[in-house]
Amino acid sequence: MGNAILSSTVISVVDTTTEESTSLFLRQGHLVLKSGGAELISPKTYGDGKCHLVKYEVYKNKHLMMWIDNDGKFTKLLTAQRSKRVTADVRSRVMIYIGGDAESALFKGCIKQLYVDNDPLHTSWMTTNMYCGQQGVECVGRPLFNSCNHTSASIQAQAQALVAPENQMPNINPKGVNKVGRPVNRQPEIVAIRTSYENRQLCTVPFEPDTTGFRYSGEESYSKYVVREFNPSNWTYSLHFRTTIRRGILFFMTDSQVYEHVALFLVKGRIVFSVMFGNQRSRLKSRPGFSNGQWHKAVFSRIGNRTELTLDGVEEDVGEIGVFSFPRRIPIYVGGLHYLPKINARSVINQRNLVDFTGCIQDVAFNDQLLTERQYNKPLHFRVTPCYSQTQPGIFFPHKTEETERTSYIVYQREYTVGANIQINFEFRPRTLSGVLFAVDGESGDYLTLVLLDGQLLLRVRQSGELLEQRYDPTDFNLTTTLCDGYWHSVVVNKAQHVLFFEVDGNMVTPMATGTKGIMYCDTNSPLYIGGIEDSEDVAGLSIHDQFVGCMRGLRIDNVEVNTEQFRYGKVAMTCPMA
Repeated sequence: MGNAILSSTVISVVDTTTEESTSLFLRQGHLVLKSGGAELISPKTYGDGKCHLVKYEVYKNKHLMMWIDNDGKFTKLLTAQRSKRVTADVRSRVMIYIGGDAESALFKGCIKQLYVDNDPLHTSWMTTNMYCGQQGVECVGRPLFNSCNHTSASIQAQAQALVAPENQMPNINPKGVNKVGRPVNRQPEIVAIRTSYENRQLCTVPFEPDTTGFRYSGEESYSKYVVREFNPSNWTYSLHFRTTIRRGILFFMTDSQVYEHVALFLVKGRIVFSVMFGNQRSRLKSRPGFSNGQWHKAVFSRIGNRTELTLDGVEEDVGEIGVFSFPRRIPIYVGGLHYLPKINARSVINQRNLVDFTGCIQDVAFNDQLLTERQYNKPLHFRVTPCYSQTQPGIFFPHKTEETERTSYIVYQREYTVGANIQINFEFRPRTLSGVLFAVDGESGDYLTLVLLDGQLLLRVRQSGELLEQRYDPTDFNLTTTLCDGYWHSVVVNKAQHVLFFEVDGNMVTPMATGTKGIMYCDTNSPLYIGGIEDSEDVAGLSIHDQFVGCMRGLRIDNVEVNTEQFRYGKVAMTCPMA
């Protein structure tokens, strides 16, 4: 151990079932071994930047022992205390913190050759071949593994690595005094979660794609605003739209009874401008050709008794209306209409034309001022997604712009069983270096997870307590590019009973993960999540909860194409932005 900070945690072991803990830490340069309320403090200080050898033993309710370099043995006798009763079949979760914990400063320096007596999971040094995201390992910050040299000069600021064995506690008492009869030889379980979009700047595609207004799906999709001040005798509205569909509601200003209204909608590629005040009505039409997939600007207004419709700077039609009464506070619907006014609107507009708009709308303005900039109530967007400047086939998982927003994800099946065999094929194009791609678990503790973690792909399958794990790192194949390089990357996951195949861009990860021949069934029965998981849910085996941000396409599970529109949540878009 080489160190350069005078107060910080070196290692801490916490049993979350009994709430018992043992920790070794620095306090003003002195090494302190603490168990329960008892402390054993070294006489000398060790914050000198040199390498020191430390060994300690904890004998429950008996004594603490610590050896440092050649300074001899330090001992502190303990007074027996009543401990919490733990039955023999309790599945205990033990947290081993290395380099810090939740209640102390992070260790700055070098920790190496960490060894726990009688630990069946780590028969050699615990940190050998350890890396962030590995089975049972979760990092806070970026500790540099296997970076200590023989001189052990202190390294720069590192953060803690957390190892969380699920069903056994490393036996720090070689005489077995501290055993409570819990099962051993089980695989570790990740229990710490990271949720951040750090490192997104390392991707070549922008985190936020270029947008131009909102996209409306044509099925109960609309934005709603509320007008607080409206002069019925003089007003001008305008908007830009783009669509290839010949019918659809662009704008509808009315109450639920639809006694009066101001409406703009498409009929067979023509724009219709309808105004009804009291018992008088004005209805104007444009020439055809406005559902050609290009952007068009519509301006519709009333100045005195005159109504006017202008498209792309060309006056299309004019009319007259003489009534000036209109409610002062009335909602505006853009891109569609709520079901109640839509039903009542049948009395004044042909039902065939009361369909929600499919396409993009932007820059909706009232008297030359955007609705979003005026003093309106916060708009309601229902089943509306951003409209992207340039798109290509695929599905897009946008990030949450607000903490209150729902995570964007897809559910393939409500109760999915991985079973003995599964094959997953897809392509993806990420905008961040970390995110959940696939996740499903079961009550038995079995699971299948595939995550993007710091630019690598981590695949895990647990079945009957045995864990199969594969990791794809582009550098293992001498690749200079990352998975976040703006290009599509193909992935094949194939679990054949007890063997796990993993291929990325034609590069097969070797060696294949091979388990026990008789253990082949992954017993899952929960939703199979794609692109993220529900905010209120937790899935076993996930090292992160970050939602995937980016595009997917060609999704096939067991050679069956995934219906991505059936169960999608949040703001999943059925198109992929290019920029």
